[in-house]
Amino acid sequence: MKASIRPGLVLALCLYAGVRTLLLCNGFQIELIDQRAMNLWFDADIPRVFDVMVDRLGDHGSSFKHPVFSLLSWSPVALLASAGIPDRDAVSTLLVANAILFAGLFSSYLLALKLDMFRTACLTIMCVESAAFQSFFAVPETFPFGATTVLIGLLPAAFPGRAKLPVKSAAIAASLAITITNVWSGLVAVAATRLRETETLGFTRRVRAVGTAVALPAIIGGTTILILALAQDQIFSRAGMFVNPRALAGESQFLTWAPSTWPERALALVSGPWFVGDASLVATHASGRSVGYVLAPRWTGGPDLLLAGAWAVLTISGALASLRRERSQLLFAATIVWISFIALHLFYGPEPFLFVAHLLPLAAILVASSPLFTGRALPLALGIFILSAYKSSAFVLEARTQVEWALKSL
Repeated sequence: MKASIRPGLVLALCLYAGVRTLLLCNGFQIELIDQRAMNLWFDADIPRVFDVMVDRLGDHGSSFKHPVFSLLSWSPVALLASAGIPDRDAVSTLLVANAILFAGLFSSYLLALKLDMFRTACLTIMCVESAAFQSFFAVPETFPFGATTVLIGLLPAAFPGRAKLPVKSAAIAASLAITITNVWSGLVAVAATRLRETETLGFTRRVRAVGTAVALPAIIGGTTILILALAQDQIFSRAGMFVNPRALAGESQFLTWAPSTWPERALALVSGPWFVGDASLVATHASGRSVGYVLAPRWTGGPDLLLAGAWAVLTISGALASLRRERSQLLFAATIVWISFIALHLFYGPEPFLFVAHLLPLAAILVASSPLFTGRALPLALGIFILSAYKSSAFVLEARTQVEWALKSL
């Protein structure tokens, strides 16, 4: 009976994510694709990314860090546009499809972890109602697609029994396709499948065995993306190759070594995927293409900090449980990637909230393994879910109102 119900549950959760994203898309992009809104939405360059998705002759110069995003996003949008669908609706359709794939993969992973259907449904719905999902999955940006490819990268660890060479290679290629830093999820997932098989070996032999196991899938996956990038370079006149050390070196402008900011950035990275207290407009130096404001997330007051602390406890307790038990390659891989991403964004990136979409699936997998998400503690966790979902919806509505005000103030 259970085996026949589970596909139905996954399909229902996919439908929920798709409908929710469609509702968020309605009217959402009208303000944000305005060229004056460049960097306004939490420092995201949504107008530029929208142009990438709809205009083959637009500026595709960010391929050095988003290897084949132009090819993978423009192609389906162009196909829909050729059928007479307006650009904005075509982009929304692609965003909805991405949300459906995200929910399908995530709920399948939870079921693979042997979570019961009730907790699988609750946690998947919480992901869809989270601040990260509502803020980024319905806007034309690389982040929602990057979050899905993080999940695809974890595929070998989620189903290690089926993780043959083609699956491992495809997982690494997918995790590299949208954002270069996300390739870490594919590499760690492939390594995790081998770690379990080499537990009886010594340290040196184990490292050598894991390295050997990762090398061939990494070469095949990387070569696949390189071939796609070469094709992309021919299709888009203003695209560059992702193997571009000079362009990558330019990213150093976003590196800041300021330990005094780490506590605030860590709060945004650990709790930000789930909820944000409020959004405030911060005055900036306006350029010729943007308004002189940027939205910034804020956690103010005792209740916000308590809720943030609750999410930190849920997530960190799940990470500790997964490292201690090592009962699942998926939990182990998700923990390593989650820790690595947080460490990276403590000093890389202008606004840490920008990257919470990439952290969302990892944090949610860790929450699934938390001892506080089961037994007598479950009602408390569900209460945290409901409160966070409510605050996230209020946060996004407030942020949209402030965007409208900023654009009208010009």
